[in-house]
Amino acid sequence: MKIQEHLDKISWSFADKSLFFIYGLVSLFQMRALTTSEWGLFGLMITLHTWIYIVIDSFALQGLIQFGMSEENKNKVNSMALLTQIIMALLASIVVYLFRFELAKILNEDGFIKIGYTLPILILLAIPRTFIIKIVYRCLDYKNLFLIDMSFFGTMIVLTMYYIIQFGTLSFDNMLIIYFTGAGLSSFFAIILKRKELNFDFKGDIKYSKIIQFTFPWTVYSAVNYLPKTLDLYIVQYFFKTDATGVYYSAKNLFRVFDEVLNAAFGLVYPSAVKQIENKNLNALNDLMTKAVSFLLLAFIFIIAILELGLSEFVIKAFLPATYHGAIGQFNLLLLAAVGMPFLMLFSIITALGKPQVALYSAIISVIISSATLVIIAYLGRTDLIPFGLITYVFINAILALFYMRKNYNFQLRSILRAFPDTAFYIKNFILKKRK
Repeated sequence: MKIQEHLDKISWSFADKSLFFIYGLVSLFQMRALTTSEWGLFGLMITLHTWIYIVIDSFALQGLIQFGMSEENKNKVNSMALLTQIIMALLASIVVYLFRFELAKILNEDGFIKIGYTLPILILLAIPRTFIIKIVYRCLDYKNLFLIDMSFFGTMIVLTMYYIIQFGTLSFDNMLIIYFTGAGLSSFFAIILKRKELNFDFKGDIKYSKIIQFTFPWTVYSAVNYLPKTLDLYIVQYFFKTDATGVYYSAKNLFRVFDEVLNAAFGLVYPSAVKQIENKNLNALNDLMTKAVSFLLLAFIFIIAILELGLSEFVIKAFLPATYHGAIGQFNLLLLAAVGMPFLMLFSIITALGKPQVALYSAIISVIISSATLVIIAYLGRTDLIPFGLITYVFINAILALFYMRKNYNFQLRSILRAFPDTAFYIKNFILKKRK
């Protein structure tokens, strides 16, 4: 894989993820205008919504890329994916609504009852947006991905600024309006942008059972894989109070930039890996995975160093009131997890190779160990150490992925350093051109 050949896609993908960074900065103003308990309640809703859509995406939509590349089956795959997505979204909405009182009692948070009423609306609003984003990834159309996300985040930024300027504060209800409006307008805009790709029929030889055979293990993996990113917030809520949940969610929200960069890398690598495997080009596949891991690792190390040297503390203290300052230590601990995250890229290659069960086994082992770590920390009453649950999960997964790829696909550990000389070469050439 030559980086130069993919600069256009990488540039649009980078621009797209910069929106997450910009909205992350705006979220600092949201936190500042919200109490820690209301921010924690909002975090519980968004985290649950994200987990539900991770499951829906994996089961209903992952096949759009894996089996939708073929022109003769594309429309049929579209139809089956959309119908499955709608059914799953309706089922999830019904379950959340029916069990709202029970969950509120378990979590000792009456505000969860309101989540039970409102979350189903958000789940349904997100159907067009999430479906079309998968189509965008299939087409490698990162320009339109940027435009769709810009409509989502742009709407929320404008509404956030309106409420803060007009009223000087925010409430949980305001956050619902902000997020729901962004999701609805983004879905509408996505339909307009990609309407020509929204073709549906049932012509083709692809069987639904074949899609399920692929997506089911991937769904179980994704559901399990995302648990530590959901479970930690709910463990904090169960053992402590919504105020503590709000502080930890603020640290996680700032850490989200690393998750989004990783998601962007997955979006770039997975479709390319599927194509290389279809073309039986294993050399290009090896080149793809080693460069992906190496360049992401280099970027993360650079960012982590700056944040650990004091930038994170400065930002949190400058923007947030003292009630949120407990997030400084939690965020700096979470940065340790970012060191291992680039190696999780290997699971996109493993999945493209048709081995989702390998990713599933790794996730199960990691979840068991990280969950035990979280519960022990919670019983000790140490909210400051909660990030170790995610850290444990990331590094166990990274080690297992490295071991599997080294054993079966000749992934060499020294290849993770290949980005360093390449980057030095690009910088040197850039400087020489500037001097001329």
